[in-house]
Amino acid sequence: PHPITPPVIEPIASLENPGWEAHRITLCTLTGTYLEAAAHLIAGGETIAEVSPERLIRPATVFQLPDCAPGHAITAADLVETGAQPQVGDAVLLATGWDRMWNAPRFVEDSPYLTPRAMQWLVETGPSIIGGDIPCFDNPADPQGVNDPLFRAGCLILAPLVNLRAAPPGRPWLIALPLKIKEVCGTPCRALLVEGRIGL
Repeated sequence: PHPITPPVIEPIASLENPGWEAHRITLCTLTGTYLEAAAHLIAGGETIAEVSPERLIRPATVFQLPDCAPGHAITAADLVETGAQPQVGDAVLLATGWDRMWNAPRFVEDSPYLTPRAMQWLVETGPSIIGGDIPCFDNPADPQGVNDPLFRAGCLILAPLVNLRAAPPGRPWLIALPLKIKEVCGTPCRALLVEGRIGL
């Protein structure tokens, strides 16, 4: 399972000595909400610092799935039934209601996940980013390699997200702001959905 672990924060300077404050932060690339590139699974794959800014500001299609039970396998039929119709280049976001379990003891282990066919169906729509309010797209108990075709298609992963149930209607714009750190597969990321057109 993904180590969604909180950062370790240590003071290294204070206002008392030497007169200014600073901290050392130690964190996993899979901390909180994160953006991840192909180097996570593919040798020589794209790293997070190689992702161009225009790929991080995308129109979004939000799939509003019914609240998923622990360990629910999301099928291609489940995705189709939402009626969402993504366009090529969209950020495709899956709202399952699982963010209600954020910080629960088995948030990762009991995560809903995508079947291989469901992931293939999503990849065939031509997304730039696939995100969701679940921490695992692959079955955490029995991985099936569902993220491999995603990365090979040039997609990025953005997860786990929160508040997708409150996503604006229509096709809002996703703004994803990861830390740009060289030679890593991913970093923590601030993600926003905004209404209206954004000029690039």
